Amino acid sequence: MVSQTQRGGRSVGKSSGNGTTRGDRKRNARRERLRGLLPRDGAVIGIDLAEDKQAIAVVDHDVRVLARKTVRVKAFRLGEALDWAVAQARAKGFARVTVACEPTGARWMQVQRLCAERGLPLGSRRSTASPARKAPMRRAGSRGRSAGSAAAGSCPCRACR
Repeated sequence: MVSQTQRGGRSVGKSSGNGTTRGDRKRNARRERLRGLLPRDGAVIGIDLAEDKQAIAVVDHDVRVLARKTVRVKAFRLGEALDWAVAQARAKGFARVTVACEPTGARWMQVQRLCAERGLPLGSRRSTASPARKAPMRRAGSRGRSAGSAAAGSCPCRACR
């Protein structure tokens, strides 16, 4: 197209002038909004909830993985793993810790209870998929997940993937 130039194999609009795409700008804006929600002295414990196996990742404000663990327990037995994750965050020098998980099914309510018992704030994110996008997931026959997302994980911090 006349309005596009090629730089390093990526289409870049001439209006940006600095070589960033619209997607780059949107991604950077989203990261800045998230950084505003989590102070620099805070870490996030991201949990990908499943039936019998839970993935836990401790990440900093730039989503760098500080610690990672997979435990084979039901969600209501995650207390020991949460304590481990908090200890990992504090050992890395983070004063504040927030727990994040995607509110799917009833499992996240168990995490909410465990966080309340420990005085940990819980941040969760609703799925942004529209009903039209969810239909192929239901047809995949994997209880609301597409075939690839079960392996990739669904934790909002994206470090559990």
